[in-house]
Amino acid sequence: MNNINLIRKIAWSFHKTTGEDWEDLFQEAALGYLEALHSYDPSRGKISTYAWWCITSRLKTYLRKEATLTDHLCSIEENPVDIPILDNPLFESLTDDAQQIAQTVLRCPKKFVVGRSDSAYKRLQNIFRNKGWEEERVRRGIKNLEVVFSSL
Repeated sequence: MNNINLIRKIAWSFHKTTGEDWEDLFQEAALGYLEALHSYDPSRGKISTYAWWCITSRLKTYLRKEATLTDHLCSIEENPVDIPILDNPLFESLTDDAQQIAQTVLRCPKKFVVGRSDSAYKRLQNIFRNKGWEEERVRRGIKNLEVVFSSL
């Protein structure tokens, strides 16, 4: 492959920003490159520009599917019984918003502890935005969690 470094670079940038497995991202990027080769029209520009677009699109689609799969797996794993830590007085000292955020994280911790902390923050933002929360409300809830747990 002539543009192997392009494939590596795009896969690596997605790995660094999402925390997803680099090898999986590289494989998907290589498939995106092959798709680009099949549909490339030389009269429209450089192959590297077109390949970048195809690879990026393929990786975004892959990440959306992975997020949906993770959501389904987490909902299957969710236990309707309260998590024991929720009965802890420390948990009761949190604001209502911070409690909801903590419950979300505790229901499916793998979704939030894998990767970088800013990725977990973005996931929480997306989850609660879909529930109608403003970004500031999520930020305050997370800040409350940080304050309470930093005092331990």
